[in-house]
Amino acid sequence: MQGIAALEPSRALSQPARNLMSALMHSMALGARLRTWPRRASLRTRGAHVERPRPRKVLILSANVGEGHAAAARALAQDVALHDPTADVKIVDGLAAMGGLIRRVVQDGYEAQLRVAPWSADIVYWLLHHLAPARWLARFLLRSIGSRALQATIERESPDVVVSTYPAVTIVLGMLRRRGRLNVPSAAAITDLAGLFFWADRGVDMHLLAYEESIPEVERIAGRGSARVARGLVAPSFQSPRDRDDARDALGLERDGRIVIVSGGGWGVGDLEGSIREALALDDVTIVVLAGRNEDVREALAAAFGDDPRVRVLGFTSRINDLLAAADAMVHSTAGVTCLEARARGCPVVVYGAQIAHIRVNAREMAKREIVDVAHSPAELHEALGRALAGGGARVRPVDPGLPAAAALLAGARIRVRSPSRMRLAVPRLAVSVAVALTPVWTFVSPSALGLHSISSVRTSIREVALVVRAPADLIGPLRRQLRAQGMDASFAVDNNTHMISALRGAGAHGLPELHGGAIRWMLVGGELRRVCHALGLRHHSFYYLRPRGAFSLADYFVASRAGGHAVAPRQLLPGGGSARPLHPGDVVVLDVPRDNLTVARTALDRTRTQLAGSGLSAAPLDALLPS
Repeated sequence: MQGIAALEPSRALSQPARNLMSALMHSMALGARLRTWPRRASLRTRGAHVERPRPRKVLILSANVGEGHAAAARALAQDVALHDPTADVKIVDGLAAMGGLIRRVVQDGYEAQLRVAPWSADIVYWLLHHLAPARWLARFLLRSIGSRALQATIERESPDVVVSTYPAVTIVLGMLRRRGRLNVPSAAAITDLAGLFFWADRGVDMHLLAYEESIPEVERIAGRGSARVARGLVAPSFQSPRDRDDARDALGLERDGRIVIVSGGGWGVGDLEGSIREALALDDVTIVVLAGRNEDVREALAAAFGDDPRVRVLGFTSRINDLLAAADAMVHSTAGVTCLEARARGCPVVVYGAQIAHIRVNAREMAKREIVDVAHSPAELHEALGRALAGGGARVRPVDPGLPAAAALLAGARIRVRSPSRMRLAVPRLAVSVAVALTPVWTFVSPSALGLHSISSVRTSIREVALVVRAPADLIGPLRRQLRAQGMDASFAVDNNTHMISALRGAGAHGLPELHGGAIRWMLVGGELRRVCHALGLRHHSFYYLRPRGAFSLADYFVASRAGGHAVAPRQLLPGGGSARPLHPGDVVVLDVPRDNLTVARTALDRTRTQLAGSGLSAAPLDALLPS
């Protein structure tokens, strides 16, 4: 009491002094109380992050794209609640939080693709996977349109850690962290095995992975130390023992016989009818069909198989845990989170029915590691199901109980990504502005205008020209034989066409990669040239290519140079009738033969031979002259 009394404001002090002393006491008491509770980090302040032993509030951002992303969000929420009952966990539709436009384009657009035009999803995925400009544009649009709205949602919730289970949300979340607009730890839950160029982001502090095999790809994108394999991406109930007979009793299914689940994911996509028919062809099988939230598909399947007692058609169900415990095998169309749940429950999976875009890539990589079987046709599905029911299918890999729980990793989440300075943030914007301003130059200006010339002559002491023949694939063999009979030879221009490459190999001819230019084709140039070089057995780091016969832009030149290419241009172009210009040893001569007319092509070749002989020259392939 003496210590407390010593802090009492003395009555002998003046009133202003007593007021000052009282305010000082209250500030000290408030500071002592605040120090006993970890402070929540500001979302906007660029100060140091206050570390804490575990998060008090976890915000999980998901999306209603199918059912897998929402299922992963629910699983994470349950895992956090299991490890910390006092935690405040909230799940928010992150895609909807980014605005109605993004939700309609991404969610509704993707659903329409899967149901109406699956081939279009393949095109979009190919563009995003192979073209860096396409990935940049998609990220730019997502961030530009959705970042402010998502940031406002996060600020309203004021969480201690933010987790995303959907790639499009992860991209925006990473940008907010990287630019200092979010200063609490961020995480991304990744439930696919491969094709993760949108799942991972270098702005995200920690990636929670379902598969250890995903670590190299994620760290290549987001940096070393950014990926952790975790339990908890499927609900805890899937990892608790469940007796098969009890599960069948709870579902009203017979204890005897074999049960196959046919699932089209949350949207009921894929060849469900074909899967049912192949399963019915097997002996002693009962089939449970899950059409998800697609009522049209559920009603159609119920009408088609309603009279068959071996088939039970369901819509969306929350009893997937019991179904997987009761089943002997599952056919799944989208290779999503349900495959993780089946793995945890020990149920073998065959992926069939929707082999498009990222589904195909993910399923293929899972099959390589014998996590699932993949069937590409009804016949393959019949065989794969037979193997799975006989115990000879893909091995079931149970979840390693030694892995850390996702909740424990989130509790220890720390800020890994540091926000750059304002100057560093301004550099990319300046670069984009400069790139946009220079687009006309990049796309339409010729390299020669800047003094970047192509090779049109080879220094040689042999009286031969480098003859390059542009000819259809069907004429390569006959023309090569005619050249050899005349004591000459040539290179044949070849593009990324398997028929032409096969014809070239069959004739034993020399090939020279040919570039096809265009206003936007420059984005494809590097990949096309590398593939042709690989097919021809040329060195990837240094090779020669024939420049386009039409427009040849600065963009074409630089992209091809980055791929290791050196441009070759004709000193003489012979469109069949020859040319009056004098020819010299080492000149590059290109002969365009008429298409699909061997007689006219032979005549053009004879005229070329006559013109060369008149100058005392013969012809050889370009690569035969280069070493001389």
